[in-house]
Amino acid sequence: MTTYYNFTIKDHSDELSAIRIPVQDPAGDGSDLAAHLTARDNIRAAIGALSIGTIYKQSITAFDEVLDQARPSDADAQRESGLQLRYQETAAPFKKGRVTIACPDKPLIATPGTDQVDVVGVSVVNALVALIEANWVSPNGNSIEVQSGWLVGRSN
Repeated sequence: MTTYYNFTIKDHSDELSAIRIPVQDPAGDGSDLAAHLTARDNIRAAIGALSIGTIYKQSITAFDEVLDQARPSDADAQRESGLQLRYQETAAPFKKGRVTIACPDKPLIATPGTDQVDVVGVSVVNALVALIEANWVSPNGNSIEVQSGWLVGRSN
């Protein structure tokens, strides 16, 4: 089982508590999506009936699987270091945002003398940017365009 219904409850002091409920995996063709949504909503209602907190957020995590438990051999693989891609929506309201990829291979993607990363000229970065732009949907329903890349975090 690698699928979970997730709920976050907010208390009176705005602290958050998470609930993660493992459930049966959905069908690969999505034919049981409606059943999963109904089950999740029923569980949310049952939680709401016994909690005085606010059900702040809910989600379904499907096919949550561990891919590799090995520790990276490179000592520079630190989560505090990242490749930050900055983007903007392609339609109104043109909101900006960013996503950070941890543990970048700096010698592979860095431009000497700057923290800026060439999102077009570095092939491995360009490949990721192309996939993100083709698949990302903003909270407003718009596509996004990656505008720049930066090395961020420790030692940058």
